[in-house]
Amino acid sequence: MWTAVEPGAGQLITIGQSYSVLGVGFGDAAAQVTMEPILEQDAELIKWLNLVYSSPQFVIWIEKENSNPVVKSLKHIPKNNGEYWVSGNSILASGKKIPSIFIVDSNSGGSLKATYWSIGKTWYEIQDRPAVLLALGLNSLEVFPFDWELEIPLEDDIFH
Repeated sequence: MWTAVEPGAGQLITIGQSYSVLGVGFGDAAAQVTMEPILEQDAELIKWLNLVYSSPQFVIWIEKENSNPVVKSLKHIPKNNGEYWVSGNSILASGKKIPSIFIVDSNSGGSLKATYWSIGKTWYEIQDRPAVLLALGLNSLEVFPFDWELEIPLEDDIFH
């Protein structure tokens, strides 16, 4: 599945797995990608991404007891306190920075549970590599592995 959402536009697009990628990241070979029609839209996810993206000084914390989302303004994300949605940047292998929303697990030293990239005017889930590479116009070696920086730092960050 490929997923893309347009920040502020209220649309999440999930595109099926019908694609063919030939030669991405290998010399002069051309990439060929075909996509199926839109299969799914998720307005709730879009609202959350846009909220965190437009207010980087705030996070969304998912309460442990009842899984309710809570908007908070923090100086740092406390350790061992659950899941947080936080704004930041991904730093690609090529050095390029991509505006991002991260879902981090503060119980495991800031492990990334999910990452969404704003490319152009569209949100992408990073696990949807063919769509991400196509949108960036880069090959896999220019994108992955990537590093990240959070707008609100983690109290316990085992990766940095």
